[in-house]
Amino acid sequence: MTSGQPSVAPPLPSQRDPLLGEKLKAEYPGILKWAIEGCLEWQRDGLNPPAIVREATEEYINSQNVVSNWIEERCDKGRGCKATAGELYADFKEWTRTTGEEVLKQTDFTTALEGMRYFSKRTNIGRVWDGLKLRNAVDDDAP
Repeated sequence: MTSGQPSVAPPLPSQRDPLLGEKLKAEYPGILKWAIEGCLEWQRDGLNPPAIVREATEEYINSQNVVSNWIEERCDKGRGCKATAGELYADFKEWTRTTGEEVLKQTDFTTALEGMRYFSKRTNIGRVWDGLKLRNAVDDDAP
Protein backbone atom coordinates (compact mmCIF):
# COMPACT_ATOMS: atom_id res chain seq x y z
CA MET A 1 0.00 0.00 0.00
CA THR A 2 1.28 3.47 -0.75
CA SER A 3 -0.35 5.14 2.26
CA GLY A 4 2.18 3.66 4.65
CA GLN A 5 -0.59 1.77 6.42
CA PRO A 6 -0.30 -1.99 6.86
CA SER A 7 -2.46 -4.16 4.68
CA VAL A 8 -5.27 -5.86 6.59
CA ALA A 9 -6.66 -7.88 3.70
CA PRO A 10 -6.18 -11.63 4.08
CA PRO A 11 -3.91 -13.29 1.54
CA LEU A 12 -5.45 -14.65 -1.61
CA PRO A 13 -6.10 -18.42 -1.56
CA SER A 14 -3.22 -18.88 -4.00
CA GLN A 15 -0.90 -17.07 -1.55
CA ARG A 16 -1.87 -19.07 1.55
CA ASP A 17 0.53 -21.64 2.93
CA PRO A 18 -1.46 -24.74 3.91
CA LEU A 19 1.51 -25.93 6.00
CA LEU A 20 1.94 -22.68 7.95
CA GLY A 21 0.42 -24.13 11.14
CA GLU A 22 2.86 -27.04 11.07
CA LYS A 23 5.79 -24.75 10.30
CA LEU A 24 4.91 -22.47 13.23
CA LYS A 25 4.76 -25.35 15.74
CA ALA A 26 8.54 -25.35 15.88
CA GLU A 27 8.40 -21.61 16.67
CA TYR A 28 5.83 -21.88 19.51
CA PRO A 29 8.41 -21.57 22.33
CA GLY A 30 9.93 -18.46 20.75
CA ILE A 31 6.51 -16.92 20.06
CA LEU A 32 5.44 -17.53 23.66
CA LYS A 33 8.72 -16.07 24.98
CA TRP A 34 8.25 -12.97 22.77
CA ALA A 35 4.66 -12.52 24.02
CA ILE A 36 5.65 -12.87 27.69
CA GLU A 37 8.59 -10.47 27.32
CA GLY A 38 6.29 -7.97 25.60
CA CYS A 39 3.71 -8.28 28.37
CA LEU A 40 6.35 -7.77 31.08
CA GLU A 41 7.74 -4.73 29.24
CA TRP A 42 4.21 -3.30 28.92
CA GLN A 43 3.57 -3.82 32.65
CA ARG A 44 6.92 -2.26 33.56
CA ASP A 45 7.02 0.68 31.09
CA GLY A 46 3.45 1.15 29.84
CA LEU A 47 2.58 1.52 26.20
CA ASN A 48 5.03 4.32 25.38
CA PRO A 49 3.20 5.51 22.28
CA PRO A 50 5.26 7.28 19.62
CA ALA A 51 5.70 11.05 19.86
CA ILE A 52 3.18 11.73 17.09
CA VAL A 53 0.48 9.84 19.04
CA ARG A 54 1.34 11.64 22.29
CA GLU A 55 1.23 15.03 20.52
CA ALA A 56 -2.11 14.26 18.84
CA THR A 57 -3.56 13.10 22.17
CA GLU A 58 -2.36 16.25 23.94
CA GLU A 59 -3.77 18.43 21.16
CA TYR A 60 -7.13 16.65 21.41
CA ILE A 61 -7.27 17.02 25.21
CA ASN A 62 -6.33 20.69 24.96
CA SER A 63 -9.02 21.30 22.35
CA GLN A 64 -11.55 19.64 24.63
CA ASN A 65 -10.51 21.89 27.52
CA VAL A 66 -10.66 25.08 25.41
CA VAL A 67 -14.11 24.24 24.09
CA SER A 68 -15.32 23.14 27.54
CA ASN A 69 -14.15 26.43 29.03
CA TRP A 70 -15.91 28.39 26.27
CA ILE A 71 -19.14 26.45 26.84
CA GLU A 72 -19.02 27.11 30.59
CA GLU A 73 -18.45 30.84 30.08
CA ARG A 74 -20.63 31.59 27.06
CA CYS A 75 -23.32 28.94 26.58
CA ASP A 76 -26.47 27.57 28.10
CA LYS A 77 -26.79 23.81 27.90
CA GLY A 78 -29.69 21.44 27.93
CA ARG A 79 -32.90 20.33 26.34
CA GLY A 80 -34.37 22.90 23.99
CA CYS A 81 -31.12 24.80 23.52
CA LYS A 82 -30.20 25.15 19.85
CA ALA A 83 -27.78 27.28 17.87
CA THR A 84 -26.37 27.31 14.38
CA ALA A 85 -22.85 26.10 13.82
CA GLY A 86 -21.96 29.52 12.42
CA GLU A 87 -23.19 31.36 15.53
CA LEU A 88 -21.33 29.06 17.88
CA TYR A 89 -18.07 29.03 15.96
CA ALA A 90 -18.09 32.83 15.47
CA ASP A 91 -18.59 33.34 19.20
CA PHE A 92 -15.93 30.75 20.00
CA LYS A 93 -13.42 32.58 17.77
CA GLU A 94 -14.26 35.90 19.40
CA TRP A 95 -13.93 34.36 22.86
CA THR A 96 -10.51 32.88 22.01
CA ARG A 97 -9.32 36.31 20.83
CA THR A 98 -10.37 37.95 24.09
CA THR A 99 -9.04 35.18 26.33
CA GLY A 100 -5.82 34.47 24.47
CA GLU A 101 -6.78 30.82 23.95
CA GLU A 102 -5.76 29.05 20.77
CA VAL A 103 -8.31 29.33 17.97
CA LEU A 104 -9.26 25.90 16.66
CA LYS A 105 -10.12 25.20 13.05
CA GLN A 106 -13.86 24.76 12.62
CA THR A 107 -13.42 21.03 11.96
CA ASP A 108 -11.51 20.64 15.26
CA PHE A 109 -14.17 22.71 17.05
CA THR A 110 -16.85 20.41 15.61
CA THR A 111 -14.88 17.31 16.61
CA ALA A 112 -14.54 18.66 20.16
CA LEU A 113 -18.29 19.28 20.42
CA GLU A 114 -19.03 15.81 19.08
CA GLY A 115 -16.56 14.37 21.59
CA MET A 116 -18.61 16.02 24.34
CA ARG A 117 -21.72 14.28 22.99
CA TYR A 118 -23.37 17.28 21.34
CA PHE A 119 -25.18 16.50 18.11
CA SER A 120 -25.87 18.60 15.05
CA LYS A 121 -28.14 18.24 12.07
CA ARG A 122 -28.60 19.99 8.75
CA THR A 123 -31.62 22.25 8.51
CA ASN A 124 -32.92 24.86 6.08
CA ILE A 125 -30.89 27.49 8.00
CA GLY A 126 -27.69 25.43 8.05
CA ARG A 127 -26.18 23.07 10.58
CA VAL A 128 -27.82 23.37 14.00
CA TRP A 129 -26.41 22.05 17.26
CA ASP A 130 -28.79 20.56 19.83
CA GLY A 131 -28.18 21.09 23.52
CA LEU A 132 -26.25 24.38 23.25
CA LYS A 133 -27.09 28.03 22.74
CA LEU A 134 -25.24 31.24 23.32
CA ARG A 135 -26.07 32.56 26.76
CA ASN A 136 -27.44 35.92 25.64
CA ALA A 137 -28.98 34.73 22.38
CA VAL A 138 -32.56 35.69 21.58
CA ASP A 139 -34.87 32.70 21.29
CA ASP A 140 -36.53 32.85 17.83
CA ASP A 141 -39.46 30.81 19.15
CA ALA A 142 -40.21 33.26 21.97
CA PRO A 143 -43.49 35.21 21.63
